[in-house]
Amino acid sequence: MSSLLQLCKQFTEGAASHLPSEHAIGKRLVCPEYSKSEQEVKTYPFINNDKLFLVCWNFTEGGQLLSTMKPSPLSFCYHGTFQHGDKTQLHTHDYLELAYIVEGNFLREFLAGISPLQRGFISDR
Repeated sequence: MSSLLQLCKQFTEGAASHLPSEHAIGKRLVCPEYSKSEQEVKTYPFINNDKLFLVCWNFTEGGQLLSTMKPSPLSFCYHGTFQHGDKTQLHTHDYLELAYIVEGNFLREFLAGISPLQRGFISDR
């Protein structure tokens, strides 16, 4: 049986289609900060009856970001970069987001301030 970490790596590293950093899906999966004051609203990505989806981020030690979304009609892996100190755009969702840290740690900024997230942490923001 696969561990959650192995499953995340399989989803990203073993995807049938590899999408380059300039692909449009990249900003849907992880959007670099473009404004300190503008807030983006992420909308639910499906129009059919899917009630749950997964976004998987795999940050490599070399600063590469491998990411995918499940379910998806095509098995894909988006390839981008995300270096130490990079920030994502301030955003909110029109749906509930749960985040689980499988391995490693990072800082996440909420309205209440910056919080460290580490392995085993579940976030509902």
